[in-house]
Amino acid sequence: MQALPQTATYVAAKFLRRRWPWVAAGAAALFMAAGFTVRVVQERNEAQFQRQQAEGLIEFMLDDLRKKLEPVGRLDALDAVGQKALAHYGEAAEANLDAAALGRRARSLHLVGEIAQLRGKRDEAAVAFARAAATTERLLALAPDNPQRLYEHAQSVFWVGYLDFDAGRFDAAEPALRRYAELARALVARQPDKQEWQKEVAYGARNLAMLEVKRGRPERALPYLEQARAAWAALAVVHPENVFDLAENLAAIAKVNQDLSRPAEALASVQSVEELLLPRVKRDRDVKAARDLQYVYRVAAQVSLNIGELARAQAYAERAVSMGLRAQQADPDNQFVSSELAFSRVLLSESEFFSGHDDRARATLRDAEDGLDRSAGERLGNHQELVTLHARALRQRAVLALRLGAGASGEAAAVQRFLDSLPVGPSDDRERLRELGWLRFELARLLAAAGRVDQAQQQLTALAKELLQAAVAPDWNLLTLRARALAVSGQQEEAQVLARQLASTGFRHPVYADLQRELAGGAMPAAQPKGVSR
Repeated sequence: MQALPQTATYVAAKFLRRRWPWVAAGAAALFMAAGFTVRVVQERNEAQFQRQQAEGLIEFMLDDLRKKLEPVGRLDALDAVGQKALAHYGEAAEANLDAAALGRRARSLHLVGEIAQLRGKRDEAAVAFARAAATTERLLALAPDNPQRLYEHAQSVFWVGYLDFDAGRFDAAEPALRRYAELARALVARQPDKQEWQKEVAYGARNLAMLEVKRGRPERALPYLEQARAAWAALAVVHPENVFDLAENLAAIAKVNQDLSRPAEALASVQSVEELLLPRVKRDRDVKAARDLQYVYRVAAQVSLNIGELARAQAYAERAVSMGLRAQQADPDNQFVSSELAFSRVLLSESEFFSGHDDRARATLRDAEDGLDRSAGERLGNHQELVTLHARALRQRAVLALRLGAGASGEAAAVQRFLDSLPVGPSDDRERLRELGWLRFELARLLAAAGRVDQAQQQLTALAKELLQAAVAPDWNLLTLRARALAVSGQQEEAQVLARQLASTGFRHPVYADLQRELAGGAMPAAQPKGVSR
């Protein structure tokens, strides 16, 4: 019998015949493994599909639904969505996500942060923006030369810094705001001719300037503002819509020069803003221009008060109120527009008061208080500007009560309630320090007028000590406040030292004249009878 040829088929058949039990077992194991692999892939794909669906739904609710809810003031309906999103993204690992999934995550976390910030939920917003920044950093690592990825990371980093800035935690805010400015410069380095990136550089410089202003270091703010001004001026030549950013920057320069006791430079910047924006108000009824002019007119009024030019201060304050009324008529339900108008009216009331127009000052202050958002008291801790505005309004009410010589006890109780309502915690905000300091000084005067001299003395002693620790120079307003606290609490020699420093400056606000009277009198302040000038 002749053997069959040794073909591959023949060899395989012989192998199977001799070892079929083992081959069958191996085949079964192979099929089982294949089936397991298919199930794993199916389960992974299903999990990925479910995650994408969930994240798509989150993004829809936070973006599209938000656009429908925000105009009717119902963002509270998204609170649960934000909490679920934070929990979802907190549990899910990012290591194996592709760029598309990371992008969805970053967008959703950013939206959660925005909504939480608008709702006054700062802690929730901080968590969301920090996670968004971590996610955009991973995205940037996947494509480090991609300008869009760089821009998205810059935005997330900015919001991390902004939340600390808004809370008055300026040391904590600095690293993120400096990083944002650095990322903005990197954008311009990659695409030098792109307008949007040039804007980011200007914003970055202005942010750092505002950080220094709030810290009470205006001399360090000015170089940053000049960098931003140059950028906005160049942009406005090619793109006229950037004139508003240029005007805002000039207004900030005016405010810094006010803080540096440089009235001529401050008023020159005010005039530049007026030249840019007043024609738009008169010709186009531009509301944005009116709001910006309102702010810069307030700066001009404060500068004029600081140098003792009361008539000019009142004229500028009246212009600020006029612009505020234009803005309010165009947007009557806007809380911030109402707050800005209230601030302008408080400043006008002060100008009228210092000019001896008591009745007008009281009427203007009543209008300011009526315009304050009644719900703002619940959110004072989350809005530094509202804290200073309420403090300034209460201070003005106190000085009017002292001028009348009546109602001191009731006003003292109202001031104390306000101070007690503020959250306890450190703040580097120089504006807040100034306004709350003056309010506490007026509280001491109210207590003295109500016959509670011991409590007044304690208030003044504590205030003078805290201001010493705050290193108030070269803030002439705060220096005057400390000198007055020392003078009326009987520490005349220390007050005289500060008064001599102030005499060499151009600070001639009416409170400086009050200091001179208190140094001459040396007694605890009490109510003044109606008609006696300050």
